Amino acid sequence: MIHVQFLLLLLVVTNLVYAEEYHSLHNIRREVSTFVKANFIGEQTATVEVSELDSRLLLPQCRQKLAMSPAHESNSRRHLSIVVKCSQPAWMVTVPVQMEFMEYVYLAKRAILRGDVVMSDDVEKVLRSTAQLPASYITKSEDLISRRVKRPIPAGSIISPYALEINYVVKRGDIVTLTVNAAGLEVRMQGQAMSDGNLNQLIQVKNLRSQRIVEGIVAGQGTVNVKM
Repeated sequence: MIHVQFLLLLLVVTNLVYAEEYHSLHNIRREVSTFVKANFIGEQTATVEVSELDSRLLLPQCRQKLAMSPAHESNSRRHLSIVVKCSQPAWMVTVPVQMEFMEYVYLAKRAILRGDVVMSDDVEKVLRSTAQLPASYITKSEDLISRRVKRPIPAGSIISPYALEINYVVKRGDIVTLTVNAAGLEVRMQGQAMSDGNLNQLIQVKNLRSQRIVEGIVAGQGTVNVKM
């Protein structure tokens, strides 16, 4: 019985010595993950997958802080190799890393037809891998809501900014009503918008009677207030 206990104690001591003698591969992978997140991801949303290291790799316990750097310049945002160096005792190992960047984008909950104005109920904000996204997509609601659709958007598709246009209250070429307030009197006449404009925006309009081009404030759909 004493002999068995001695063997067990010897095994525990041997494992402890072995653990102290070699650097933990698990800790190396953990430090690499922390390094990559701090230097290559920042505030972006991404997952980091550090490759497993060969369990047969016996690296002496490093007595200094591990130094890390990218192995080389890479054109890929997803694949990276990190060089891990120990100065005392001297050793080096290269650790492959895969990164998957994520982005919140908008997709159409229903088919949105040409000429429709996009409302909040028409779209859904979802998290997608950038590797699976088209070349152009929308990440901000202000670039989407109240915009007019200029080409049909199928249900379930990621919405491209090129499918939308600003839904101006007044568009260039529109025939509008010009209102002029002078001496307490309001005079109305027909005009033509020379530029696009939204509510309370200053645009140029042509007085169709005098053919003069004047400036006015968009007051509503088809109405421009001209100051004399």
